[in-house]
Amino acid sequence: MSSSPPPPLPQGQQTFFSFRNSSWLIVALVATAVATFMREPTLWRGIRNIFETSSAATDCVDAHQYLTDVMPVKGFHVLCIKPTTSDTLKVSGFKNGNFASESVETPLDWESFSHTVEDELLETPKPSDEHARKYQQLIAYFTPDGVRLEKNVTLLQDHQIVFVFEGGQFIWPGIRVGHKAVVENAFGRGDLVLETISMTPLVFSVEEFLWDNEIDVILELSMPHLAPSGVALEDGNENKPATTWRTSTTYWLDSSAHSVVQGIDKRTADLVKVPVSHQESVQVLRYEPTQHYDQHVDYFAADRYQNSPDLLEKIEYGYNNRMITVFWYMSDVAKGGHTNFARAGGLPYPPSNKGCTQGLNVVPKKGKVIVFYSMLPNGENDPMSLHAGCPVEEGIKLSGNKWIWNKPQGVATE
Repeated sequence: MSSSPPPPLPQGQQTFFSFRNSSWLIVALVATAVATFMREPTLWRGIRNIFETSSAATDCVDAHQYLTDVMPVKGFHVLCIKPTTSDTLKVSGFKNGNFASESVETPLDWESFSHTVEDELLETPKPSDEHARKYQQLIAYFTPDGVRLEKNVTLLQDHQIVFVFEGGQFIWPGIRVGHKAVVENAFGRGDLVLETISMTPLVFSVEEFLWDNEIDVILELSMPHLAPSGVALEDGNENKPATTWRTSTTYWLDSSAHSVVQGIDKRTADLVKVPVSHQESVQVLRYEPTQHYDQHVDYFAADRYQNSPDLLEKIEYGYNNRMITVFWYMSDVAKGGHTNFARAGGLPYPPSNKGCTQGLNVVPKKGKVIVFYSMLPNGENDPMSLHAGCPVEEGIKLSGNKWIWNKPQGVATE
């Protein structure tokens, strides 16, 4: 037989003992939390950031239109700069183009500003090796429409929203697939619309970039001089013919050949916000049925050209490189001839560099260009920019590569 339960305590004692037990529990929890925060300062920082982000977001609504919730954009940061009543600047930083932010206050001199923003707020990495220290470009500041800002606090405080690029060159924020940005007053064409068609790699489409009469001039100057296309041979492939991968024909059309070409150079610079001096001559291309270019990247990966010391010197061990491809479509194609981005959306490397069996396919359309980036905003090469010229099945594909480097060039290469 079970024993009888103990008699209930008087009501006052019940309340006293319940409150007392709860108090000890609360004290224990608070003590544990304090100890945890002391051992893990990053945890406290994270909690603090929740409240600071809310405040910064309220103050910097104008910055939100340039941010993305799709993925972090390495090396691209958005600053919201506001003067205070104490002759300082309050700077809110949206790191890697994302919505989470932190804020700092900095004096009105450049040395203090750059140290506080770059080292403390954004925590930008320093050059990691000898080549990086010698060749890596410095961090650069731009307006949201691509105007480079001098490193002067007085100038910076005139702009509430400022872009920071660790790689030193402007890159349009993709925001999300389907996003459209207007580029105003492009030379000889007026306003152009950049439409994001991929975030990884970053690819934009621009309709009606080239006039029909401009295409006529380019083709008239180029078609009589076409020759088999070449490639820069990576280590281990030195004795293989270019036709192993690429079967089109090519002509490098120098900009000095015609004022029309020079005008397109200016328009290209207006579009991507990188000076004409960074451009190569346009590589005009002709693809006949079955002709193609297998999966490849446009940048020169230094680790793949260790047997080519002259090229390594030219590309400054990777720190001087092709950054942007503006790919011209100068004809419609009856069937095939797409530009394929096999790793679009973060897909793995395709099982073969032949064919266009996965990813994003862009249909050729006369007058249109696509703009895609071979470098990330932090200056690193982007292996996700792998792409191919798919085989033409019917018709002729006429196109062109206009490559823009992250540093001044002026010399055509393969």
